[in-house]
Amino acid sequence: MYKNLIFSVENNIAILTINRPEVRNAISLGTVEEINAVLDSIEKDQSIRVLIVTGSGDRAFVSGGDLKEFEQLVTIEDGRRMSFLIKNTLNRLENLEIPVIAAINGVAYGGGSEVALACDYRIAADSAKLGLLQVKLAIMTSWGGGPRLARLIGRSKALALLTTGDILKAEQALEMGIVDQVVEPAELLDAAKDLAGRMAANSPLAVRYAKLLLNDQREMSFQGALNYESELFSVVWASEDHTEAVNALKEKRKPNFKGR
Repeated sequence: MYKNLIFSVENNIAILTINRPEVRNAISLGTVEEINAVLDSIEKDQSIRVLIVTGSGDRAFVSGGDLKEFEQLVTIEDGRRMSFLIKNTLNRLENLEIPVIAAINGVAYGGGSEVALACDYRIAADSAKLGLLQVKLAIMTSWGGGPRLARLIGRSKALALLTTGDILKAEQALEMGIVDQVVEPAELLDAAKDLAGRMAANSPLAVRYAKLLLNDQREMSFQGALNYESELFSVVWASEDHTEAVNALKEKRKPNFKGR
């Protein structure tokens, strides 16, 4: 179905693979269009409980934007249009109701780091490297990576990375809090699937609401977030899934969640 992607679903877990190995999985406008089509299908499919994003091969997660294509964009308006198109796509990825795990299998440079930062959880192969290299091309982040990085590791550390273009090894990114887990390359996808499976085993409604709480509370006061948490809790408390979980516990069996 897709020229630039591989998309599959198994055991309620979707895997989206950027599949452009000839350009180290660089993001083109065609790739963005296909990612939006995948997000459309995920939003309609309530059976999908977790999404894993990765790159094909072992060299690159996403090496950045497709420079050969993007060098044709020369005006301010060209830059603005491209920026908002991809930023809006990554906003959709970040705001999916389900958890999104980045399995960083190789280099994640420039826009590749921005893609990873839009995911909820990042697992990196120990051979992976990350870096906001835009400054080396006399540009800056434009797909949401700057604000997301500052939110994740703080202003001063983010500023250093954005203005030096330094490349981080996976373990360095782990120490800074940019990635959450580092594993051997051969174990990467299994580690992502293991985490996804543990998430998918729980009530889809409770998992979605936990993510909704963490996303939405960023714009709230602390007291507002506490009140919002209680409102979300009241919905899951009265849900069929909660009743099923209690009954399964009493009956010593595995619960059968429906997401409602």
